[in-house]
Amino acid sequence: MLPPPMFCARCHRAFPDGKTECDRHGGPLVTALFPFIPSRPTEREGLVIADRYEIKGVLGEGGSGRVYLAEDLVSRRPVAVKIPDVPKMHRAATSARFRREAEVAKIIDHVNVVDTFFTGELADGTPVIVMEYLFGETLGARARREGPLAVPVVLAVAREVAMALAAAHREGIFHRDMKPDNVFLVGEPGQHHEVKVVDFGLAKVRNEKRTSTGTTLGTVEFMAPEQCVADPSDGRTDIYGLGAVMYRTLTGVLPFEDKQIEVLLAKQLIESPIPVRHLAPAVPAPVEKLVLACMSKDPSRRPEGMNTVASELDALLVWMSAGGPRPEVSWVPPSAVDPDRYIPRGYASRLVASALYRKLGKTPPEFSPGGPV
Repeated sequence: MLPPPMFCARCHRAFPDGKTECDRHGGPLVTALFPFIPSRPTEREGLVIADRYEIKGVLGEGGSGRVYLAEDLVSRRPVAVKIPDVPKMHRAATSARFRREAEVAKIIDHVNVVDTFFTGELADGTPVIVMEYLFGETLGARARREGPLAVPVVLAVAREVAMALAAAHREGIFHRDMKPDNVFLVGEPGQHHEVKVVDFGLAKVRNEKRTSTGTTLGTVEFMAPEQCVADPSDGRTDIYGLGAVMYRTLTGVLPFEDKQIEVLLAKQLIESPIPVRHLAPAVPAPVEKLVLACMSKDPSRRPEGMNTVASELDALLVWMSAGGPRPEVSWVPPSAVDPDRYIPRGYASRLVASALYRKLGKTPPEFSPGGPV
């Protein structure tokens, strides 16, 4: 049997046997990391899941439940356990979402995608998922704390997200819920050493029909126009989401805001966001151009794939760090004679789009094909 790993109490990284100091901080390594991980007491302490993962405390909680700190009794490493707080009537749907999250994470197998180790149910039928323990904070938490982030930081994070999503797209998997809170910055607060894309619970596998007509999925503030009218999603939907994430973290504000969900959906579908440089003048023009290209209403105007987005982010990072010729982003801004708008793909989505136009007091255009609704 291999000896248990040693850990850095500061950055929580594991080291193989024989190491005595952290190569980043120089501090002595410890055999047990749990005393150095902040967690709150819980009535579930001591609960063992799948005869392997023992709950130690609570790491945090959100709108749907709690994330617990647990110990893998085999490897002695910390893991995160997500247990939702859902009524019994909704457990089947939540279990399905957890299974989906675990399945797609295993398929993608990319360094920038969070690892999932186990999914199942507790004795009372409550769904549970066991994931890689991540030390750090979400991009959303950092943006809420600091406001607009430095351009090189946003580009570097977006590049790693793009690579993770490109790997997912190669497997025919589309995330469909890109937002800053689903991007985790692994490392000490205020820095990032590695990026992890999390929560593939709403992911779609190519050619799989999972959403009923008229049903929207995702986080409204970051939805692509096609999601707002429940049209089919593909890789270009994630490109829009990544563009919205960059917009939020560069400017400190959301692309669109409103207290009414229907109005917010209408704005996502119809209105153009305030240009990035109007809100953050220090952002270079090519960076703004890429963000707005990703957020085009018409999916055909967005970059042709996530690999293209990653390549253009690479070029921007090199340009900002080393200078040289200004990179050209492959996007033609819309004009009065060639406006950027989303054309719904089906009869039901045209009905939804027409209602959203009217919600903003606008006359619906003559959607093609099919004419006005």
